[in-house]
Amino acid sequence: MGKALLLTVGTGNLEDVEGSLLRPLRKSIESGEWARIVLLPSSRTLGWSERLAEEMGGGSLEIRPLPEADLENDADACFRHFEAEIERLRRDGFAQQDIVVDFTRGTKAMSAALVLAAVAHDLPRLRYITGKRDSRGMVTGGTEELRETSPAHALAVRRLEAARSLVGGYSFGAALAILPDPDSPFSALQPALLRHDLAALRRLVRFLAAWDSLNYREAREIGCPDPGELPAAWQSLCPNRQTVAWVRRLAARPSAEDHGAMAAWLRPLALDLLANAQRRRQLRHFEDALVRSYRVLELIGQARLFDRGIDSERVPPDHEAVVRTRQRLRKSGSADFGQGREGKLTAGRETAARLLKELGDPLARELLSFANRGGTLKTRNRNLSILNHGFEARAPSDAAEWDELFDGLWTLLEKDWPGEAAAFAAARAQARFPCG
Repeated sequence: MGKALLLTVGTGNLEDVEGSLLRPLRKSIESGEWARIVLLPSSRTLGWSERLAEEMGGGSLEIRPLPEADLENDADACFRHFEAEIERLRRDGFAQQDIVVDFTRGTKAMSAALVLAAVAHDLPRLRYITGKRDSRGMVTGGTEELRETSPAHALAVRRLEAARSLVGGYSFGAALAILPDPDSPFSALQPALLRHDLAALRRLVRFLAAWDSLNYREAREIGCPDPGELPAAWQSLCPNRQTVAWVRRLAARPSAEDHGAMAAWLRPLALDLLANAQRRRQLRHFEDALVRSYRVLELIGQARLFDRGIDSERVPPDHEAVVRTRQRLRKSGSADFGQGREGKLTAGRETAARLLKELGDPLARELLSFANRGGTLKTRNRNLSILNHGFEARAPSDAAEWDELFDGLWTLLEKDWPGEAAAFAAARAQARFPCG
């Protein structure tokens, strides 16, 4: 398509229209090869634009005046008009890097509006004409000097703000996609002051992304920067030392042979997974939230079995409570334990809860009844979710139903927590960062 140039057209010095207006416009137009030139006058300067177009023979030159009289001092109206003109050029096929704006002539409102419109469209080059000025502050004819500037710093700051908003909305992958990589050879194009921040910002977002994707070991390897390394606007999104320690704790999975350690590890894992489910719900990823919620309920049963020396993936078939539970399951026509390896059995969520009941666990009845309360976590719903064995979404979208489910799960987790209420509240706060 070639390149396009947009120029605001003001009044200049009415005693010297040629020197103060037309000559600077010609200078800008003649400095470059343009497939399209767009003059942006007000109704008062439309005549000067028509004169310039006539002198230059028309051709690629267009005149796009403000749509109404007296808008040249209305910055908002000017912005809407200029932004629409840039959009029109882009629809016509001009690339961002091939559109240049000259904001030299025009009212202050017109100049400011054109600059803002250029920044809104990520245009990389702005130009203006300067020179020696007379006692009125006007550039003296014959001293005009064409200069170009780049809004790169402003655009980079805006990109960082967009990334910060995405992190605040838990869209960590999207934030990484728009944060420039300081290790890229193109990083030299970024303003120096921002290059200093990029490494710490990307490290923070990578840490949060790994944590949010339940990859705790990767999060531990990445590490989290100190809040002081980040711009002020980002510091509230940076976990404190206690929260970083929480993630490290989750990354340190013990051996399943150490039943006590596994029970102690599964409890914070369940808290973290429920906080993760709430983030999925806020992102409207309802099926993901449903599967995670079901897993939280399952984890509580698994932790309580580990407390009693039983691994739900390696249940001894000759254990007295297991034998009695299997007898009850057969009498009621319920599904038996699953068959594991090396002659061991496996216990899913409901079977684990039934075994806990046989063991006299005080939370067993609640674990058995919880999934049927309201129906959201019924095994059938989970199994028939499109993420498991079904062919359609099964999760609710009703806010009240989700609130009831999450409140109930947090209550169950608190009942299962072995420490004081204050310790549970602190652990919950760490798991919910940055969910609030």
